[in-house]
Amino acid sequence: MAVRVRDPEGTRRRLLQAAEKDFAANGFAGARTGRIARAAGVNQRMLYHYFGSKEGIWEAVYRELTQWLLSRLLEELKSRPTQEPLETFAHTLRTYFDLVASRPGMSRIFMYETLRGLKTFLEVSRSVGEPAAPLVAALGEAMQRGQESGQVRSIQEALNAFALGALFINTYPLMRGRYAPSLQALGVPPEDQDCYVREALIKILTFGIAGSGAKR
Repeated sequence: MAVRVRDPEGTRRRLLQAAEKDFAANGFAGARTGRIARAAGVNQRMLYHYFGSKEGIWEAVYRELTQWLLSRLLEELKSRPTQEPLETFAHTLRTYFDLVASRPGMSRIFMYETLRGLKTFLEVSRSVGEPAAPLVAALGEAMQRGQESGQVRSIQEALNAFALGALFINTYPLMRGRYAPSLQALGVPPEDQDCYVREALIKILTFGIAGSGAKR
């Protein structure tokens, strides 16, 4: 008789992956814990064992997505400490765009969280602080170097521009279909449209924050 080996971390990971898909497809209200458990290949009671409730697994999914995104952005940002400030700004935005594009369900979950009144975001911020604070601090340091060298007009303007860019990037996967006809009319083939949008966004925002000492 085969002995089943317990794998708590594997079970938890499968539940999170299944929940991410269900929440992205159906939102919080439409998701079902039984369906999530079946997709993960476990009994429903295991979901409650690990997460307590549907609210609990929603929070866990949201935390995991946020940490995954921000940790990779911070890692990329810190890997280029000597890069020109405007190049740092552009590269971080480009990385952000590509990360969100690689995990499209994240945009839907972030949007559903917004529609829920940012309940989980506010709870996370109360318990551990603003999740994006380390990324903002690191980007702010790079923009300070840019302001001191004249390449960046204002640290605060640069951070505001990045926040606006992040807002667009987080919603772009949901609105891609609305942009497609216009891009097609410009002669941009479907397989190049995401890249076109990404680079246009970076160009506009980078130009907007550039100081008089920036290379043109």
